[in-house]
Amino acid sequence: MSAVIFQQLADTFGYHSFRPHQEDVVRAILNGQDVFAVMPTGGGKSLCYQLPAKLMDGVCIVVSPLISLMKDQVDAARANGINAATLNSTISREEQRRIGEALPRHEKTMRGDYSTPQRQNEMELLYISPERLNNERFIERLKTLEIAFFAIDEAHCISEWGHDFRPDYLALSRIAEEFPNTPLAAFTATATDRVSNDIVRRLKLRKPLMVRASFNRPNLFYRVVPKMNLNQQLREFLSKRKRESGIIYRQSRKKVEETAELLRREGYSVLPYHAGMSDEARRQNQEAFSRDECQIIVATIAFGMGIDKSNVRFVIHGELPKNMEGYYQETGRAGRDGELAECVLFYRRGDIWTLEKFAKELEDPQQREFVLQQIRRMFLYADNQSECRRAMLLRYFGETYSEPNCGGCDYCCDDAEKEDATIPAQKILSAIVRTGEKFGASHIVDIVVGANTEKIRQFRHQELPTYGVGKEQSKAYWKTALNMLIARNILNVDDPERPVLKLTDAARMILKGRQRFEMVRLIEKETKERRQSAADLPTLSPFGQAVFETLRELRMLLAKEAGVPPYIVFSDRSLHEMALFLPQTDGEFLEITGVGQHKLELYGASFLSAIGKVCETKPEAAEASRKTFKSSKTISMSRPQTGAGDAKPHITPTIEESLRLFQLGHTIEQIAEIRRMSQGTIAQHFEDAVKFGSLFPPERFFTMERLEQIRQWFAESFRDAEGAAAGYVLRLKPAVEASGGELGYDEARLARMLFSQERIQNK
Repeated sequence: MSAVIFQQLADTFGYHSFRPHQEDVVRAILNGQDVFAVMPTGGGKSLCYQLPAKLMDGVCIVVSPLISLMKDQVDAARANGINAATLNSTISREEQRRIGEALPRHEKTMRGDYSTPQRQNEMELLYISPERLNNERFIERLKTLEIAFFAIDEAHCISEWGHDFRPDYLALSRIAEEFPNTPLAAFTATATDRVSNDIVRRLKLRKPLMVRASFNRPNLFYRVVPKMNLNQQLREFLSKRKRESGIIYRQSRKKVEETAELLRREGYSVLPYHAGMSDEARRQNQEAFSRDECQIIVATIAFGMGIDKSNVRFVIHGELPKNMEGYYQETGRAGRDGELAECVLFYRRGDIWTLEKFAKELEDPQQREFVLQQIRRMFLYADNQSECRRAMLLRYFGETYSEPNCGGCDYCCDDAEKEDATIPAQKILSAIVRTGEKFGASHIVDIVVGANTEKIRQFRHQELPTYGVGKEQSKAYWKTALNMLIARNILNVDDPERPVLKLTDAARMILKGRQRFEMVRLIEKETKERRQSAADLPTLSPFGQAVFETLRELRMLLAKEAGVPPYIVFSDRSLHEMALFLPQTDGEFLEITGVGQHKLELYGASFLSAIGKVCETKPEAAEASRKTFKSSKTISMSRPQTGAGDAKPHITPTIEESLRLFQLGHTIEQIAEIRRMSQGTIAQHFEDAVKFGSLFPPERFFTMERLEQIRQWFAESFRDAEGAAAGYVLRLKPAVEASGGELGYDEARLARMLFSQERIQNK
């Protein structure tokens, strides 16, 4: 079965290895077991049910919450050669009839060997909305079908403890009752342990395989920025991302409209999205964004679940989100293609007061306290200046991140600047005392910088000794200092309705000079540096970037002809690999991530022709890129061979990842840095891979002269003649000692790997 699973993975989806946990889920479904899987956005949840649907008789019924989401998923499935459809209110009677005729209706039998193709023209995936399962007539129709299994997307919607509870999802508890012999697989990207247990209970899952993948999204960069002048800050951020696609979340409909209009005047292709718009207007704007006809969408949190767009390069929050789950899911809409993306939260202390005000209006005391706790957790994340943001985010979901530096957040990557800010703190505290502790943060900052405002003149605060004592620093500096005093509970805000500042005992100690106050500020590094250090694909050369732009234009043209969003044709990652390796033949094109047999037939000729024409313009640059591709092809990614039976491939996902990075042209030093592992660990990955059929080009590691010298040191270290003759006894320590200090253990391990490879090839 393994050979067929991996063959289908390559032929249909264009992948040659599974992501973590995918294979376990696929095998459980094929074996008729219920599944509950918590997998991050971009972690490949849809493949977990689409692949079994290709290998099983009958149709997979997928429950999905939004029409727009269903449509995109159906388009993506069809682009991979999967027979898929959706039943919803927008489908015509004629289309419903056609779908009905394609649904399998005979007795359910699962193929034992999974070796024959799905019966021609039969439906493999059918997407439906949850409310259909409240319809008795529809339930009876389902019972006439040959159903392979049910898949529940966005399963957290069934839990009242989740961040996006939907009453319609409660109808899904009927599935286990009405179809007791049919497997049920539930998927979500965000669920705490409490929510997970609630989902399993409500869906009545029967001894399910429980999968909880890591919530870590290594390709996302997390940043929190003090909000000073949001409009100007947005201008600065977007000015460096002229062609990138992104989402900006605002808290209210009014702010959505204002931000969209501001950016439109700045020349950006931008559209709004909020609940105050008509259904048709929202649909049109979402579709324009999905199809790359609009660069930026500005939205309330009403936007997002229906988006399957893979090339979102940034997600911005203009205000503090309500909870960590919502924040994680919203930021998770960036970088679904695995390419780098940025998540920026612009935050000020006043955001929490606004959220708490709404929370305190909830009638149910238990619900009110739960919501307030969620807000406080979000506040701690935003106010944090002493810990990796990735570690904080993962800890919320019960996951420990033990790496000392994540390489993907402001705390870990920016330069921390510390200063003794006792005197600036005293200036702020003195202004608060001299105004009777009756004013808020903005007014106190205006006093310190010497602003000429109506409020200052009204209360004659320009006559205070503290007026203008901080004019040598910017207003942004004083806002940051004041926010830190609040965050460390040196200043209190007793009443969110009237947020005036009050001194604590600690504040009085600072004011009297009996206690120091230290300010820590993060100085942002260049985005280019961060991207280079975090990327798992080599940065494109100017020639490669030109190829990428050519392919992006071709993708847009083909997507319009097919009536689908561009990312369904190919993701940005696929285009990146094409621009990097410049495939010239069908076989080479199939080596690109995301290229399966169906996409080769649909788009192969067009893309290969475009790549060929660009290469003709600069043959020397093209040949340099081609050399990388040719050397990477020497590596066998240990795909299972036909006739392998049911034996599971021995190469683990972590070894596969090291091989993939090597195949993309990275050196062992770069792979170790990207994966935050030692070079010795990566060398061990390669050595293990050779045992199961992978082959490596020696010239990627050593010159021939150096390799022969190392061979001599190994020869001197052989413990017995028989072993030496067979080439079996290759011990690291004796070889290193024989070199007299000229050979290190990492280098010796790589050489031993190549010698073992030679022995295997010469058998």
